Amino acid sequence: MKQENINKILLIVFGIIVGVVTTLILVPTKIAKLSDGSEEVASISTRTISADEYYNLLKKKDNLSVLLREIDVSILKGLYPDSDNNALAYAENRYSTFLEQSELYGMSEEESLKQMGYTKKDEFINYLKDDYYLNKYYESKLTEVYTEDDYKSFYDKNYFPTKGIYIFSDSTNKNKLKEIKNKLDKGTKVSKILSTYTDIPYNQIDINFTDFQYGEDVLNIVKLLGINKTSSIVENEVFGNYFVYVYDAKENQSYDDVRSSIEDYFMNKREQDDPNVMYKIMIDLQKEYKLEFKDDELKEAYNKYIAEHK
Repeated sequence: MKQENINKILLIVFGIIVGVVTTLILVPTKIAKLSDGSEEVASISTRTISADEYYNLLKKKDNLSVLLREIDVSILKGLYPDSDNNALAYAENRYSTFLEQSELYGMSEEESLKQMGYTKKDEFINYLKDDYYLNKYYESKLTEVYTEDDYKSFYDKNYFPTKGIYIFSDSTNKNKLKEIKNKLDKGTKVSKILSTYTDIPYNQIDINFTDFQYGEDVLNIVKLLGINKTSSIVENEVFGNYFVYVYDAKENQSYDDVRSSIEDYFMNKREQDDPNVMYKIMIDLQKEYKLEFKDDELKEAYNKYIAEHK
């Protein structure tokens, strides 16, 4: 599972006290009974969720979203029955990252766990193991609409090796940009430029062919520029008047070398195009397994949840 896309479903925000611990007490209009006398609040084709189980989930967490998470994980553990070792490795890796982030904020392991609502490491590890199943399914569904030909076509059209660039920009003084550009074209070292023109904004970045956050026009410029070359002065919404100077370029990589990055790009693009795609994927899973709420208030809340995201 890709490091860049982990925890897409429930993000852990380190250093911030997340969530307000709430307990929801329902007085339903209609309550179904299980054979042992306990109240049944929801069912899927493979199991039922009792009111007691639901209440225990709610004691330290959010309401409907926690119940849906429990249902989704239950389904997915059935779909991926031999994944416990992978889930554990994933959870331990995420836990190490969690501790590293906590240390940056000067927090102990105990303090960090407490802020996440846990008293023991094992409890949080189990939560992260469940995340493995959710992310594994989500990523598989997120990419199933794309083919290998889509990825190869994107590579053929857009690829260039990672380049080190400076973007010099100024929204008001275009003449000074022309000065800088002319000096770079004549061989002036960029260090001399930076020490001389201290009032001109610039960005020094490594950019690759999937970095569309900088704008398609920037990528098109960088793609065509060689080392120690400058672009013409152009304008866009992000940088105003700007030009690009390329000072370094890495070795070319094959399609196989960068395929994973292309897949990540397509996944991110689908999420940007449809912010509700994650919810839709999981709602479709719940529908496939015939999720049905026996409690009227939960049913109403779930219908609203679907309406909001679909």
